[in-house]
Amino acid sequence: MKIPNSTSIVFNVAGAVIGVAAFAGAVRYTLFKPQIAPCEARYKHVMRLPLEQDGKLISTDDLQARVGGRDKGLRNVEIGREPGSPKPASLKVSLPAGSSGPDAANAGGMHFPWEPRAIAQQTATCLAYDVKLSAEFELSENGLLPGITGADPQEDERFEVYLSWDRSGEGTVRHKITTKEPAQATKSTGILTNPIDLSNNDTGYGVELAGFELPKGKWLRINQELVLNRPDQSDGVLRIFIDGKLIFERTDMHLRTMPETTLRGAALAAHVLGPDARYLAAQDGSISFSPFEFYW
Repeated sequence: MKIPNSTSIVFNVAGAVIGVAAFAGAVRYTLFKPQIAPCEARYKHVMRLPLEQDGKLISTDDLQARVGGRDKGLRNVEIGREPGSPKPASLKVSLPAGSSGPDAANAGGMHFPWEPRAIAQQTATCLAYDVKLSAEFELSENGLLPGITGADPQEDERFEVYLSWDRSGEGTVRHKITTKEPAQATKSTGILTNPIDLSNNDTGYGVELAGFELPKGKWLRINQELVLNRPDQSDGVLRIFIDGKLIFERTDMHLRTMPETTLRGAALAAHVLGPDARYLAAQDGSISFSPFEFYW
């Protein structure tokens, strides 16, 4: 039997040490992979949609004036102080039994724009808020929660990216993209997947947010971060954080083809989502929100 010399023993031991160290490093990376901080902790500037003024609650008329009178469903909105709310004031949206979206005759919920001037022309932002479904809320139909919007100055190209829920209560990401052609305007809606080919106005695909369900009677903190793609590149970013934890990330977003298309603001939505009156809230329910915040 050949006895290994001292040099080979040293190299073998060194190789074993390097192998163990490499394995330990791989395990450490797997188990302790750095988490991305919520976007509200990474952006320098913030603007809030206040629900109070000088310590007093504002009225829905005040809110209507602040959003430029372009509201739908403010009659279903109540501004008040809710026990257990993370903020002093909250906005409560009613979805009565048998109601559909805010455009229907049997309207329920709300949908209105919030477009601060500071957000205009930005290419990255973070929409943050707390949300709670009432204990009796019935997730029997698809529904829409607030989202981020953008457009070019002439609105030849416009996009909206929402958080939403499906009939099972699972979270989803939903989008709507509108492009105008010389002879007609084409609209396409669906649930978001990527990359998106705007050349065919084809955006009707979808993805669920794995592991995210909307509980009843419990406040959740939501951060929705959107970084626009370079024109005609699939390199935009969408991240969703729930209670400080990153649950969804896409880095191949394609939401615009023109550099003139920039962020516009938010679409503050809370309603059942369906094309007609067949899509109805099964029973009385409500969705509560803390004051909305934009970070950039």
